[in-house]
Amino acid sequence: MVKVIGVDLGNAEVNTSEGINFPSRVKIGINNMNKNDIKVQHNDLDYTVGQGNSNIGLYKHRNNNYKISLLTSIAKSIQESKIECNLVIGCPVEIFNKNKDVVEDIKETIKGWGTETIFINEDIKVVNIKDVEVFCESGIVFENKDRFEKEKTLVIDIGGGTLDISLWDGLNLIDCKSNDKMGMINLYETILKEVNRRNKSNLNNDDAKNMIGKKEYKIKQEITDISYIDTIIENFVVGLASDINQIFPFSNVDSIQLIGGGAIALKEYFIDRKMIPKSEVNTDAFFLNAKTYKKVGELIWS
Repeated sequence: MVKVIGVDLGNAEVNTSEGINFPSRVKIGINNMNKNDIKVQHNDLDYTVGQGNSNIGLYKHRNNNYKISLLTSIAKSIQESKIECNLVIGCPVEIFNKNKDVVEDIKETIKGWGTETIFINEDIKVVNIKDVEVFCESGIVFENKDRFEKEKTLVIDIGGGTLDISLWDGLNLIDCKSNDKMGMINLYETILKEVNRRNKSNLNNDDAKNMIGKKEYKIKQEITDISYIDTIIENFVVGLASDINQIFPFSNVDSIQLIGGGAIALKEYFIDRKMIPKSEVNTDAFFLNAKTYKKVGELIWS
């Protein structure tokens, strides 16, 4: 049976419609694996998924790391050892709306893979992607059409590498912007610069991610005060909200939907401190893009 799956393969995280999540980082070799890393073998090469460099760029879908991440996400999402699936994969909303050549290239690149064999933590999986569609990140109005077809909605998708903003009138996309300077990685780097300066440490993005919402953190084996990062985070959110409001005035929409890993991590600032009025953070914000892709796919291939 051909299954439909949605995959949100971002610059920092991979999320699937089946609830699978892991960092979108890949390195060759399997040395010094952490407990959450995934051991992968493909074409007689060993990989560690969860470590290494992020894969970014307009044509990142042509890179082998993208292929390994995508095949891993499908293999972990579907139980069968022989997998036949139709895939809906996401891309930034501005690319989806304004660069159809790239959208078509994503589809044709993935279709060109054919049947692939991959080992996931020693389990063999044979993956055959029968058909591919591309859908826009932040297009979540299609996940709850009954509600959003009657509203003007601003969707703010705060990912690791990019901020995607889309304005919808019902189910029609009116305008969109993508910003690669306002993703969570930019916030992590700002936090790390200050924390590492104060403590003469060498912490990484994973540490910065884990610091958010905390007043103390173990640095060099000592519990250390990091309450000052609250000001850094607040400043980031204020700047983000101000930039968005200048392009898409909040007063002109019925609701503002915050999604992506950043929406969850920064919920206290958006909602509790009311930095973006009329905003909501969906309880499934992390996986909402991928689940929307699956719904779109089910409509296409029904």
